[in-house]
Amino acid sequence: MHRTLSTTKPRPVGRPRADRRRRERPPEDEILFVAARLFAERGFAGTSTRAIAAAAGLRQPSLFHWFATKEAILERLLERSLAPSLAFAEQVAAERDRAGVRLYRVLRFDAQHLCTYPFDPTIVFSPEARGPRFARFWNERERLVELLRDLVASGSRSGEFARADAELSARTLIAMDEAVLTWNRRSGRWSAAEISDQLASFALRAVLADPADLDAIRRDAAARDAATTSARASAASPTRRAG
Repeated sequence: MHRTLSTTKPRPVGRPRADRRRRERPPEDEILFVAARLFAERGFAGTSTRAIAAAAGLRQPSLFHWFATKEAILERLLERSLAPSLAFAEQVAAERDRAGVRLYRVLRFDAQHLCTYPFDPTIVFSPEARGPRFARFWNERERLVELLRDLVASGSRSGEFARADAELSARTLIAMDEAVLTWNRRSGRWSAAEISDQLASFALRAVLADPADLDAIRRDAAARDAATTSARASAASPTRRAG
């Protein structure tokens, strides 16, 4: 007996849309995408949840299924801009590579992440983002600054980096990375990989005691990346039992 395959498409997750047209992004991402655009165009105060829902093709009550307030939307936008970089920096800081390799990898990852941040970044720099509701984001950003500061201090102690104020250096380095948000979208001339490598290389030249060490640092960073990728692939593959 032949079975007839069902052609019924799975129902989307979440509340129904007011606008039934197909959307490229999941509802949560669509909300974040249009909210970031509206915040940039109208300002945070001038953007209502009704306007966000309409732009996302949702009824207003459906928007509240995903986000209770527009402050919650902004909170998620801020989190998305930082969380991957902080997690990577925490991981790399615990590794045993020399400070130059670790600093290069952290800066390159952060710059590439910011280059590919999918939402309009204007709101990240807005006064509203400085409100007490978003203290967690700023505390976590300070943690990223601390990790950069510790890497600079470690390199200075070992003689790999030139002597400099580690705190000031760290804040300068993170400002260089975050500036990518303000100009990369308007440029479009370079890939995220090109920008992140160039930015991290420029930063390392500024802190290295001998800038000629940069080529070796980039090679060691590439080797570490390959080893990490290989280890993850091995961990993800099914374990074979000996026959």
